[in-house]
Amino acid sequence: MYNLGPQFHLNQDNLRVNERCIFIGPKYRIEVLTERLIRLEYSEQGKFVDSASALVINRNFERPLFEVKEDQIFIYINTKYINLKYMKNEKLSEKSLSATIIYSKKEWFYTQKEVKNYGGTTISLDNTLKMPNLDKGLFNPDMYLIMDDSNSLLLDENSNVYKREEDSKDIYIFAYSNDFNEVLNDYFHLTGYPAFLPRYALGNWWSRDIPYQDEHIISLMNKFRMNGIPISVFLFDKDWSIKMSNESNTSGFSFNTRLIKDPNRLINILHQMDIKVGVKVNPKDGIYSHENSFPEARKYINLNKKGYIDFNPFEARFMDLYLKLFIHPLEAMGIDLFWNDYDVLENRNALFILNDYMTKDMARAGKRSLVLGRNANFAPHRYPILYSGHNQISFDVLKFLPFFNLTATNIGVSYWSHDVGGSVGGIENSELYIRSVQFGVFSPILRFNTENGTYYKREPWRWDIVTNNIVTYYLRLRNQLIPYLYTEFYYYHKEGIPLIKPFYYDYPFAYDDPVYINQYFLGSSMLVSPIVKLNDPLINRTIQRFYIPEGIWYDFKTGKKFVGNKKYVSFYKIEDYPVFVKAGGIIPLSGINDLMSTNAPKELEIHVFPGQSNSYNLYEDDGITNDYQKGNYSITNIDYNYLTNNYTLIIRPVDGNPNLLLQARDYKIRFRNTKMATDVKVYFNDQELNFKSYLMDTDFVLEVKNVPTNGQLTINCQGKDIEIDALMLLNDDIDSILLDMEAPTILKDPIAKILFSKNLPINKKRIEIRKLRKRGLDKRSIKVFLRLLEYMNEV
Repeated sequence: MYNLGPQFHLNQDNLRVNERCIFIGPKYRIEVLTERLIRLEYSEQGKFVDSASALVINRNFERPLFEVKEDQIFIYINTKYINLKYMKNEKLSEKSLSATIIYSKKEWFYTQKEVKNYGGTTISLDNTLKMPNLDKGLFNPDMYLIMDDSNSLLLDENSNVYKREEDSKDIYIFAYSNDFNEVLNDYFHLTGYPAFLPRYALGNWWSRDIPYQDEHIISLMNKFRMNGIPISVFLFDKDWSIKMSNESNTSGFSFNTRLIKDPNRLINILHQMDIKVGVKVNPKDGIYSHENSFPEARKYINLNKKGYIDFNPFEARFMDLYLKLFIHPLEAMGIDLFWNDYDVLENRNALFILNDYMTKDMARAGKRSLVLGRNANFAPHRYPILYSGHNQISFDVLKFLPFFNLTATNIGVSYWSHDVGGSVGGIENSELYIRSVQFGVFSPILRFNTENGTYYKREPWRWDIVTNNIVTYYLRLRNQLIPYLYTEFYYYHKEGIPLIKPFYYDYPFAYDDPVYINQYFLGSSMLVSPIVKLNDPLINRTIQRFYIPEGIWYDFKTGKKFVGNKKYVSFYKIEDYPVFVKAGGIIPLSGINDLMSTNAPKELEIHVFPGQSNSYNLYEDDGITNDYQKGNYSITNIDYNYLTNNYTLIIRPVDGNPNLLLQARDYKIRFRNTKMATDVKVYFNDQELNFKSYLMDTDFVLEVKNVPTNGQLTINCQGKDIEIDALMLLNDDIDSILLDMEAPTILKDPIAKILFSKNLPINKKRIEIRKLRKRGLDKRSIKVFLRLLEYMNEV
């Protein structure tokens, strides 16, 4: 077998189980990995697996607390979470293997179906308009999971794959409490922690399935820049490479110089614009004679009867030449990432091998791999970004995408990438386009793609001025959010903290409530209630119901204050989106001057929300390499001490190398919902600094320039009644609707008097609204105000 390099090496020490946790018989082996996780193998030949599998790469856990009892027939394993009973050396069946799940008080036996499983994820969303069937996830209300690893491929120490012995079983039994983080930690330790994406992956991706030419691409990217819209990745679809119609229609590996006349020049120009470049590849049909490296490849591998090289990922010789002769030359030209569109989805093993080899191979020079690929469903969180396929252009798709992303968290996955606005079929609709972009901004990956067609509109300027302005605002915001998102991605990779956490993890009632099931936490400080339906045409707003968690939360855009543990109904204009930040929330953003780059910003804009003290550790590194594993990173602590009318913010390095990326940086601090402070002091260490301060909307903004990164910046703001206590009031929303509605202006005051009356009961208000028909209020408007009364009555 081929040793393709140290990046493919699997540490065998990670696969060794503590000897005191192993219990073995002629036909069985039990390994107690944690109090929540037990492995059980059965083999007629008594052959057990110590190597890695496609799913499992680490079995080396600290010895947990447990008790073992045996008699001549049974072995009993008891932990805090499970009491397991197995009839020794018997085939696994409902009679031979059973357990009591401690926290749910449920009895389980082998072959029992998990009917209440919350679901995990699936392979693809190609051309579907409804939520697909999902594979199992880690969670169900009965608090157990049986993960069957009996049929997955095995990997030797150099990642070469081979099949298991037949007639053997290899299962992992998870039993847990209602703390989902516990089981996620065990799962990530067992299967590997999530991939750490390069920083540029968090920006806006652009792709179209059209035959782009050099100057067209350069002109397009320049137009994005002229419109102030950042693009961080340009992704070639299939037409970048040479195709021979009598050979294969899938992607090749040599640039088509009739379209891209000078690939090296084009890639260099895009790199100078801080845009990374990726290409779609798909070797399923084999490798043909027109490829640049074909003459070299045929020296090492036999051709088939038709004169080309068969695709065979199970043969190490093929994978060796595939990577070295067809992928490496593209990387040498400057290609930064690959779109692995191997779409033979029924062959998951082949897809897994291809994803695994390409991801590991890209790490050979010490940089982080980035492969956008189809999901093989073997520990998919290890593989950088999952491509969901060709999404239909429809609100029906947008309606299930949030829930689809959330269920993926149930199996540890946060890196799904969908075509923003859809890519095939449908009818172009500005509202769908805007809502899809907004959802993409508050999702892990934001990537545009459509099939070939002149009239698919993904460029914002091809829409009306209102749509253009809204989408431009949100695409700029996406790049500004990168410091926050990158920090949260780091802790997802390092500690397994979900980047997207379903609301129902903390509030289980939401799982069975279609109104709130789509809500999710984005990182440690944000709550998102995605809008997945059309505006109500009568009020030109989307009626959105959401649940605010315990505590005080603020609307990220407007600063409106929401008291927690409460249901709300609100009315969102097309330019607004329900995103909330908890009291004391600290959201680091890139400054406007760094908008066109995804690098660590020279200007850091920090939004600080009032209400309570808090602390945030901002993580930064070079964004590309794995040098962070050698200590080449920087963690900056942002500490907010909140007192009424007296705020102190301290920014200081606490870990790593503070001068790694920047010697100094500019800060713009936005104290949200705050009036002008009358007493402000700013210090770097013990030296008082000059600053600029002003009001922006309802925020107090303070700017400090050229602050060294290796010391402490201290800002203290004091004043009388400086906090703006802007509670969210439904009456404000209703008043705004009344202001915008096309109803007789002379009747709006009487309408407001009826709607906002504290003395009239709702039935009397309905009567008074209907009476206004005699004064010229049309039926449509009457219907609107009667509906608004119902919403007001809900609160």
